[in-house]
Amino acid sequence: MPSVLGIAESAYVPRGWFGRLRPARRPSHTSNFLDWVIDGTPLLARLQAASDASYLKRGWTTDLSPGHPDALDQIDLLLGDGVSSLGDGRVPLLVCGECSDLWCGTISTRVEHTDNEVRWLGLGYQTPRRAPDLFEPAIDVTFGRPPYERVLVELRMRFAAPADR
Repeated sequence: MPSVLGIAESAYVPRGWFGRLRPARRPSHTSNFLDWVIDGTPLLARLQAASDASYLKRGWTTDLSPGHPDALDQIDLLLGDGVSSLGDGRVPLLVCGECSDLWCGTISTRVEHTDNEVRWLGLGYQTPRRAPDLFEPAIDVTFGRPPYERVLVELRMRFAAPADR
């Protein structure tokens, strides 16, 4: 049975300065974003339950926040359009919550589209010039293509500028 992709409102409290001084010296502020949800569970929670990789303890977000310049690119890549900034064509799912810079690392996947399904294969941690460090045990997710595309097309419309519609 295919998994169901969804999105959910989420919040991230930036720690700044790599988490050292900001929380103690400055009041935190919250960044809102839309999080990937698979079968009712946020993606990061799903990954943390399956793996004890130390980098999963960092703050991760999607590019799906108001005004984020990469929001539409992330959606398009998941729909099978566009060119990934990662050298091997993988699609970033979660990025550094502090800066969204792929050089800080990203949780990425290889996306495969068939007539009836979309698969996220080999989820792992990587940077643009580094091969992915795949989660062990392997984490792969299969979605039914029509409901998957419906979620992403609706999401794309939400983030598209009026001139893009």
